[in-house]
Amino acid sequence: DAADCATGVCNDTGQCTSCVVTADCQGNKQCENGSCVFECQADNECAADETCSAQNTCLVPAGAACQADADCAAGTCVNAKCVLSVGDACTGDNQCVNNQCSNGVCVGPSSGGSGPSSGSSRGGSASPPGTTTAASGPQCRIIE
Repeated sequence: DAADCATGVCNDTGQCTSCVVTADCQGNKQCENGSCVFECQADNECAADETCSAQNTCLVPAGAACQADADCAAGTCVNAKCVLSVGDACTGDNQCVNNQCSNGVCVGPSSGGSGPSSGSSRGGSASPPGTTTAASGPQCRIIE
């Protein structure tokens, strides 16, 4: 019974094991056949195109499905896909945040940046009282 299982977890067949589910394991280990083990120790232990990280987890390449940034070998997880930033080296459009890979580099508009946008006014016109303007987006009038 569970009282006899001082270290570990009593599984559904009454056996004492290190784990039943991955949540029973500490760190970046996963539960496999009742033992807490690393996901990988070498690239060949991961799925095709994946790499084994220094933290012993398999990482997916740019353009592949992900759930968090930690799943990606490079780039970030955006809308459930690992993507590279503008300026990063790429081999295909699907790897880039803007879906544009040109001459081996992700291209396209980047978020933020410096200088005025093409739609900004630089003349002497001032905003009417009660109006606010955002760096990007529509103008809003505050109604009191």
